[in-house]
Amino acid sequence: MLPSVDNPALQRFDELLRSAVGRITNSALSDIQLLQASLPIKLGGLGVRRVTSLAIPAYLASAASTRTLQDHIPALCPSANDASVEDYLSR
Repeated sequence: MLPSVDNPALQRFDELLRSAVGRITNSALSDIQLLQASLPIKLGGLGVRRVTSLAIPAYLASAASTRTLQDHIPALCPSANDASVEDYLSR
């Protein structure tokens, strides 16, 4: 597995998203305003989630959902354990 959790493109995507929300709302969003915009709608936000905050949970969900398959693969093709999952769980 090649996790993209630390990929610099995620930060760039968040910057583009911030710019887009700013253009839509016709305002320059401060950090606090962007944080509020990332809240769910029922909590007063816009529901605009930052990909940098979703990267680790998405990776772990993907790893967990394919765990059974991952456990069967070494029987066919032995390989080293993936240390990335443990690292991201600790974060």
